[in-house]
Amino acid sequence: MSVLLFAACKKIDTVYDSIQHTQSITQKFFTIPSKTDPSILKVINEIKKRNNNKEFITAFVKQHGYPVWNKVLIGKNIKPRYENSFTNAVNDSSLIAYIPYVLEDSTKINGYIVASISDSITLGYRQASEYINHSFDAPVNGVSDATKFATVMMQLNQLVFGNSEYDITDRRLFGSISEHITINKI
Repeated sequence: MSVLLFAACKKIDTVYDSIQHTQSITQKFFTIPSKTDPSILKVINEIKKRNNNKEFITAFVKQHGYPVWNKVLIGKNIKPRYENSFTNAVNDSSLIAYIPYVLEDSTKINGYIVASISDSITLGYRQASEYINHSFDAPVNGVSDATKFATVMMQLNQLVFGNSEYDITDRRLFGSISEHITINKI
C-alpha cells in the first residue's frame, strides 16, 4: 500500500503572508528616527492618515524607496495672500519641506517628498531624473527651475550620504558657471 501526500498552500496563507509583508513595509516606512523635526511629524501623520484611507505605501516603497525623516531640508514658503481688498496683501507663510527617499541598499537618493506645511499639508513627490522636465530658462533670480531642482537633489544627497562632489553631465544646468565647476562623480 502506498501513500501519496500533497503539500499545498491555502489561499488564506498567502493572503496572510501578503498582509504581513505590507505591514512590515508600512512599519519600516513610518519608523521615526530621533531628532526628527516636529513639523515633519505632522507630515508623517498626514501620510499615515492617507495610507489608512487607501493603502499606497507598499507600491511607493517598491518604486521609490523609504523616506529619511531626519535628513530634511526645511524652509519658509512665502506666498502673497490677498484679503477682500484691492490694496492689502498679506504674506501667508508656511513651511516647505523636502524629505529624501532612498531605495534599499542605494548610496544616493532616489527623489524627495515635497510638503507644504501650514494649517493643512500639501504633499507631492519628485524623482531624481525629473530635472529634465523643468525649465532651463533663467527666471527672475537668474537660476533656472531645473538648476533649483538639481540643487535640492545635491543638498539632500549631501545631508543623507555626505556627498559633496557631483558630476554635472548636463551643461544646461547651472548656466555658464558650469564651465567653472570641478567635475566629480554624483
